[in-house]
Amino acid sequence: MFKKLKKIIQIMTDKDISELKEEYSNFSYQWIKGDNISQTQHFENLIEEGGKKYIIFSDKTRISLDILDEYMIRVERGFEEIISAPEINLLSESDSSQNKGVKNGSNTRFSI
Repeated sequence: MFKKLKKIIQIMTDKDISELKEEYSNFSYQWIKGDNISQTQHFENLIEEGGKKYIIFSDKTRISLDILDEYMIRVERGFEEIISAPEINLLSESDSSQNKGVKNGSNTRFSI
């Protein structure tokens, strides 16, 4: 009895694919986690495959709706923010092995 009730509730609360397409198509999506952080993706389609639902983006990549909120945020189309990844300047081995310094007026050497 509980299994039937649970299934009925699930059917009533599950949105159909066309409703989900309409809901998700109003947005672009920006990565907040992972290798593509700060990149914006544009919705192209929503499909169901193997019991899971996926958003397909214009570059043909996809993400499961199960993990969408963990890896991406919704951005209204036209308001996508371009965020550049922070630049990190590291000394090369040759730079770090050299003794660089600054001489002041009294010929005292200070390391930088």
